[in-house]
Amino acid sequence: MWPRWAFPFSIALGTALIGVAVGLIVAAAWRGTGMFLLTLAGTLLAGTIGWVYMTVGQRYRLRRGGFDGKMLIAELLSAGALFVIFRTDEQLAATIGCAFIGVGMLANARMIRIARADRPAGSGPG
Repeated sequence: MWPRWAFPFSIALGTALIGVAVGLIVAAAWRGTGMFLLTLAGTLLAGTIGWVYMTVGQRYRLRRGGFDGKMLIAELLSAGALFVIFRTDEQLAATIGCAFIGVGMLANARMIRIARADRPAGSGPG
C-alpha cells in the first residue's frame, strides 16, 4: 500500500516545513507584536487543522473506500482560505501553509505506521 520511503519522507518533509514555519514566526517578530501574535495564533491553528485533516480525513477516506466530494469541499475551502490570507500578507500565508502541510505530513507518517501495523504479517512490502 505505501512504498518503503513514504514514512521517512513524511517525517523529513514535515520536520523541515515546521522548521520553516518556526523561522517565519521568528521573522514576524520583527514586524511588530501584533503581527507576531497573529502569525503565532494562525500557525498553531493551521497545525491543528493539518493534524485533524490528515488523521480524521484519512480514516474517513479509508472507511469510505476512496475519494469523495466531502473531502474535496474541505480541501477547496482550505485552499481558498490560504489564498485569501496570501492576498493579504504573503509571509503570514507562507507560515500558515508550512505549518499546515508540515504537521499534516507528520500525521501522515503516523497514519502510515498505523496502516502497516494493522496489515497481516507477510502481506506484502513495507
